[in-house]
This record gives sequence, C-alpha cells and structure tokens, in this order.
Amino acid sequence: MRASPKERQHATTLPRSLRRLFPDVTECFDSDRVADVHVKAVDVRKSNPLHPSQCAMAQAFKRETHAEGAIIGIAYSYLIKGKTAFRFKTPTAVQREIVTFDRHHDFQEGHYYLVPPSPAARLGTKKGSKTSGPSGSNRAQRLIHRTARIRVLEGGAEPGDILIGEGDRATRERWAGARLIKKDGTRVEVHPPTRRSRKR
Repeated sequence: MRASPKERQHATTLPRSLRRLFPDVTECFDSDRVADVHVKAVDVRKSNPLHPSQCAMAQAFKRETHAEGAIIGIAYSYLIKGKTAFRFKTPTAVQREIVTFDRHHDFQEGHYYLVPPSPAARLGTKKGSKTSGPSGSNRAQRLIHRTARIRVLEGGAEPGDILIGEGDRATRERWAGARLIKKDGTRVEVHPPTRRSRKR
C-alpha cells in the first residue's frame, strides 16, 4: 500500500498513540480508499480487549493484508505498512463491536471495513474558530462524558464523548447527578439548576 498524491497532501505530525504503539513509523497519511477485512474465530482467539493494536479486527488486518500492525480505535483507525501509517474513519458498526469486545471479549465474526476520513476531518485541516459568543466567566463550561471500559487512544476526545455546556439549563437538568470528566481530566458532578437561574 503506497500513499497516493491525494493522501500525501495530508501528511502531518504523528498522533501520540501511533508514536507510542509503533515507534518505527515516521509518516502518517489519510487514506482515500476503503479497507475491508473478514474477522474469523482465530482472530478473536488471538486478541486482547482494551488493546487497540491487539483486538480481533487488528489481528484480522495483519493476517489478511500482511500489515506490520493495525490500531483500531473508536474514532479513527490506522493500518501500518513499513514505516508508514494510513488513517481511516471507524464506522458505526465497528464502533459497536469494539464496545462489546472491550467489555465482554465478544467480537462477532464477519466482514468489516474502514472508510476514508471526511474532507473536514482530514489531517492538517484547519478547524474554524468562533469569534463571537460569551467569553470569560460567562462562557459555558464544557464537560466530557466518556464511555467507560473501552479503549482510548491518546490525542483527544473520542466521538462517544459527550460535551456538555454547563450554562445550558435543559442540558444540566438532563445530566443532573451524572459524574462527568472535564477537559483537564478532573471528575465533576453536574447539579440541576436552581430556581434563581430560571429566566424571568
């Protein structure tokens, strides 16, 4: 597998999880192709839950494509060829299997695939910044709820995380009593709004 001209336009610095699991990798590109694989019972037997480079789907990719390795994450996945990593978006069907596998060591045999990242999510794409809205002490605090007992790749929140604006009354009522995780990693409890906070 070689990077096409389109893929090479999106080369960027290596994600932390990639550097840690595959220190010999020197470059990373977004894939512009679909990668499919058939997970078999032998892959499940050789796999380890909570390890993104040792799960059943990673074992299947190594067996069928002769890749040096694979990282299967909830948000994004990587296939390793030599010193090059190719980045894919992890589809919803695979995300569901990951949760089941990490919690119960049960990965359904069958055909699965990884897809290219969307144009807005490609490596090196500049994210838009908001220039208007509340600032300072009036800005709503953003909280993160992480799905428990599943793998987490270093480098940011996964799509399964729920970002909550603490200043939003309806959201606070919905998540009242839930223990959440702030961006700095500290755990907090969301309290329901008081009568004083109601709009008059």
